[in-house]
Amino acid sequence: MKLDGLIALYRSMRNQGITRTKFQYTLNHLTFECLFFIDLEPYELVMGCLHHNFAIFFRHKIGL
Repeated sequence: MKLDGLIALYRSMRNQGITRTKFQYTLNHLTFECLFFIDLEPYELVMGCLHHNFAIFFRHKIGL
């Protein structure tokens, strides 16, 4: 799975001084509630699938 907007989101957060954000992401028929933390090292993205008992944790090193 590739989240193409993650780098743009990261840059926008940095410009606004935001370190944590929450958003929804839909893939096919599944909707995920996402949390993105850039105040952790490495950065962390948490995705929980709505209406399902499933969550996934990613640790990211964004090369900028």
